Amino acid sequence: MQTVEDILYTCYEEGIKDEVMACAAELSKLPKYKNRPAADIYHDAYLEVKRDKDIRLWESALIKATEYFPSKEELIVEFNNGSRYKYKEFSKELYDSFLNAESKGQFFLSEVRKKYMNSENMEKL
Repeated sequence: MQTVEDILYTCYEEGIKDEVMACAAELSKLPKYKNRPAADIYHDAYLEVKRDKDIRLWESALIKATEYFPSKEELIVEFNNGSRYKYKEFSKELYDSFLNAESKGQFFLSEVRKKYMNSENMEKL
């Protein structure tokens, strides 16, 4: 059985430690977790966060990586210049179109940037 420390170390390496800790805090409030060991709660939180996140690295002149959260309909884009932005209300259909685009950078510039530029649904991280 993994310890909480083992799980959190894995989360740290994967860049999801804060999300897993927040999820574990929420899970621990549920009746079914009342008398469960902390390691079980953190393990379930880890699985929940991993299930709801699609992380991809790209070989693109514009985009380094993306993280998509289907349940929240949010896309986080890390650009090659190091800047990161969150795009809210980013539908699964739009994300699928992005994934299927031959050029991720061109799709982003033509379909995403024009839709979200100066929008309240775009946030610099």
